[in-house]
Amino acid sequence: MIIGTLVSCYNCPDVPYPYYDFKTFSFQYKNGTSISNQPFLLSIIESDIENVAQTRFELFSSSYALEKCEENGERGRKYYITDIQVVSNNDWDSEHLAGSLLNDIILYETITRSNTGAINGSVFSEALSETTFFPNDVGEINLKFGTPSLTKTHELTILAIKSNKDSVSATTQRIVWE
Repeated sequence: MIIGTLVSCYNCPDVPYPYYDFKTFSFQYKNGTSISNQPFLLSIIESDIENVAQTRFELFSSSYALEKCEENGERGRKYYITDIQVVSNNDWDSEHLAGSLLNDIILYETITRSNTGAINGSVFSEALSETTFFPNDVGEINLKFGTPSLTKTHELTILAIKSNKDSVSATTQRIVWE
């Protein structure tokens, strides 16, 4: 007698896409675009989201299924983010001229939300250059910038690279440090 192990749902509605992918992103300016005597806080907001990865596999009756029912996108991103790169259109300081990577002077935090609504997050403690990837269950990525010492007006271009080698890029509104 042969017993098979299946990746399938038992008596679940037909929801075959438990992962999602995003094609663009936008920004939420946590403390506006005119910055005075405080760090600049920026959230990366995924958009143009689609559910992508079918995981239903059925050779036998669903009564042999081992997984719980999944909702659309519940398992997070199909492709985790391997890198985020930030550059400015203007000189930040003498070491970070226009077009150079700012990751070593930007702090980041991540926020995850569970299915129960619980929020778990990190705090701004590591430079963006110190991370090697953002897991697929991270729901929000926040960046924290200090004050530039040279030019006080910047448009920041942020590039997110995914584990499937696709990349998504967007440019912020004009940010002014007063």
